[in-house]
Amino acid sequence: MKARLSGVVGWVWRDMRRARGALRRVGSGVAIAVASMLVGVVAPGYAAAAVIQTPVAAQSQAVDDTNGVTVTTVGSGLSLSVVSATTASGNVLANDLGLASDPSSITSVSDAKSPGGVTPDTNGVIVIDSGYGTLILHAQAFGHAAAGDYGYSLDKGVVPPCSAAPVDDIFTYTLTDGYSDSTTATLDITLTCSPDQQSTSLVAAPQLSLFAPRTSAGLGVVSATLTSGGSPVVGQPISFSVGAWHLCTATTNSHGVARCSLTLVSELRVLLANHYAATFAGDAAYLAASNSTPAIVL
Repeated sequence: MKARLSGVVGWVWRDMRRARGALRRVGSGVAIAVASMLVGVVAPGYAAAAVIQTPVAAQSQAVDDTNGVTVTTVGSGLSLSVVSATTASGNVLANDLGLASDPSSITSVSDAKSPGGVTPDTNGVIVIDSGYGTLILHAQAFGHAAAGDYGYSLDKGVVPPCSAAPVDDIFTYTLTDGYSDSTTATLDITLTCSPDQQSTSLVAAPQLSLFAPRTSAGLGVVSATLTSGGSPVVGQPISFSVGAWHLCTATTNSHGVARCSLTLVSELRVLLANHYAATFAGDAAYLAASNSTPAIVL
């Protein structure tokens, strides 16, 4: 009977080792109960002697991470371009659970562009390009980098579509332990656009008035030229006024010039005040500017 019990214990031990990956999730008590049941069936009365209580470690668990990058841009629409961008760095393993009791390592990283995942190279480094930016992640310690360290930078020449709202660049990493059990979590890099406003210059042209019939160009007209760095600023609204009185609003053309005609009442207001003002309110790409100029009577 002793030989028989020895064989049973060996069989149960081998079976428990095969099932350990599943049993460890629910704790050692279940493993002990299973072993006791199996030994009791084959060798009644020997269950208590056959059971060897071994603690079952809690499984490691990957936890989601977030970070962000600020992208400084100029221009708007199709003329939008990147001036500079910050980088993001951190360690994805820093907040993961159970690593002390269940040593695990990063075995792959995937994203929308590479759904099949990218595995570590011979140095334990994973490099994955999402199309917006490149993530470099250390699956194992290498040089001065610890396992889990990562760095993210925007790809050169890429203008992410974040002018209206932030864009998320999401990566999924797989954490695998020595029993081939795995868990996944995401690293979400938020790309936020921050316009770099350019200074502007607004120059209003003197308003010419003639009490005779208006046959000369510029009579009864107000105009102003908007530039930035010496170049015309196109498609921007310029407001013309005398004090609190709004004269008109015009949009700058390809030369940066905004021009509009005055009504007789508006022209009289300009003459009485002997000046008018042109104002650009500014926008996400350009700083505000204003200028005033005298009225000239011919």
